[in-house]
Amino acid sequence: MTTADVARSVTSALLLAALVGACPLGDVRVPGSKDMGEECFDDEECDDPGTCLNGACSGYPCGEGGACKNELVCEQVNDQQSCVLPCDLEDRNPDCVGRQTCVAVARSVNNPSNTIAICL
Repeated sequence: MTTADVARSVTSALLLAALVGACPLGDVRVPGSKDMGEECFDDEECDDPGTCLNGACSGYPCGEGGACKNELVCEQVNDQQSCVLPCDLEDRNPDCVGRQTCVAVARSVNNPSNTIAICL
């Protein structure tokens, strides 16, 4: 390899590095990298079978023995056992994730007066 070849290789590498550095990447989002209860921007970020609901990965069924992650608990919501973050409707600043707010939802569609307050 001649000195001219080395110089061209170094110049090419420096030019490529400058071009890559000049391109802002913004928020890097890795598909499927977020777990239940973690903040998200879109559905693709959440591990299956979750969806991004108001800025938080939601919609996960309870695991074996009612297991949930990230401070979520297994509760019956609309006749389904789901991992949810319970909250207090009276609390002006509930510990909800993302843009979720504290709302009352029915535990069963057959008994709409039996509700639970969760972050949605």
